[in-house]
Order: sequence, then C-alpha cells, then structure tokens
Amino acid sequence: LPILRKHSVDALIDTSQWSRIGALYAALANAKWSIGFKTAEQYRAGAYDVGVEHSSQCHEIDNFKRLLNPLGIEPDSRLSLAENLKNTKNLKLVAPSEKYVVLHPWASGSHFQLREWPSSHWSSLAKELAKLNVNVVISGSAADELKANQLAQEINLGDKVTVIAGKTSIAEFSNILLHAQACISVNTGVAHLAGSLNVPTVALNGPTNADRWGIQGENAVNLNVLKVQGGAFLSLGFEYPQNPNYIMNQISVDSVLDSLNALDVLG
Repeated sequence: LPILRKHSVDALIDTSQWSRIGALYAALANAKWSIGFKTAEQYRAGAYDVGVEHSSQCHEIDNFKRLLNPLGIEPDSRLSLAENLKNTKNLKLVAPSEKYVVLHPWASGSHFQLREWPSSHWSSLAKELAKLNVNVVISGSAADELKANQLAQEINLGDKVTVIAGKTSIAEFSNILLHAQACISVNTGVAHLAGSLNVPTVALNGPTNADRWGIQGENAVNLNVLKVQGGAFLSLGFEYPQNPNYIMNQISVDSVLDSLNALDVLG
C-alpha cells in the first residue's frame, strides 16, 4: 500500500477478478481514477470509479480486454508474443538438430493434484513419442525438479529424456519452446505461454473450464473432460465440490497423440 500511495497515477486498473484485497488496495491507492471488475457475489465494485462486469460466460482474456473499454479502447486482436525470441545460437540444454516435445506435467495452487495427468499417462506418451524418434523435454520450476527427475526415471528412456525443470529463465524456456515440435501441458501458465508463442500446444484441462481458461491460438488444442463427465467446473478457480473426484485420467494418451497428428507435428 505505501508503494501504491507513493505514485499518483491518472488511471489504475485492478485486474484481480474476485479477491477483495485488490479492490481495497485500489480504493486506498493514490489514483485519480480506477477501473476494476464487478464480479457476481463478491461485493467489490464499489471500490472503483468504474466497475466492469466480470462474465463467467466468456474466455477470461475477453474479460481482461473489457477492462480497457472505459478508456475508449476496444481491443480485437489475439494476444501473442514476438516469435523473434527464437535464437538457435543461444539454445541451451537441448540440441536444435533433434526433434523434441516439451512436457509440462505440473499444476499449482489449491487442489493442484486434481489438475495433473497421471504419471503413467506421461510415461506411456513419452514411449509412444520415442517410437517416432521424438525426444521429450520435461519442464517445470525449481520446485518441480525432484518430481521431474522422478518422472524421467519412470519413463526410463535414457538420453531421449531431458529434464530442464528449474534450469532456465523465462526467455531461455521460451526459446526452447520455439524450437520444439510441440508442447503438451496441464492448463497452467506454460500452456498459455506456448499458445501465445504459436507453438503447437495440447492442453489437458480436466476440472478447468476450457470455455473460460482454454489455450488460445491457431496451433492449440484443448482436451477436456465434459461437465456431464464431472469436469469443467472451475470458472474463477476455487469452485471445487466438497469431495472432488479425480477425473484427469479420463483424458487418454491416444487423444493426445491424435491431437499431435491433427497439428501435423509428428510427421
């Protein structure tokens, strides 16, 4: 709060969707004018000069874009990152001459285990890719390094598996993604990063509602567990039932391979 009050800004945009602490900071900040979400049943819109309706019926990116409307801005383009991040000379940890697919198995936050694919599925997928002479690269943060090494041991394909968890910066990791044949990830920041870089991406959604949080991009495929199958119930991220069932195993290895073939990355 002292940092916010130190700077007098003409307009402050609070991008937090439901937590009231963001609205409180916005109200107490030294801003001449503020914009924030009016989210159903969260009672936070009174903190802003302009409250923008937060909708559960559209993709979250469209909600964020709507925050710009009070400024007279109506964005219409897809969010993307510059592909000039690709630099073969600075490629580290992987060989640019070899075909590889990046696997990101790790979720975070509340009930993260319910959004992760079974390790046996990852292992089976890696072995199918190896038959096609495609290596796998297991990504993750430093906190995921131990789990990533354990998964590599389970896959047991020697030098056809590379663990880069905890070993790269965002820029270095983006470079690795841009050289990859594809990225396969649970619905987390890595999947969205790959999609924004236009890397062929397969997202494993499960409890996450793809209509709200699916990966966007010309080369993105979302694999979902339907609501009638017990999936797609996360909209703001905390709507877990009292005794949630594990459903990620309903996404099959074959469906991932079919998606990669549809993206034409295994040829």
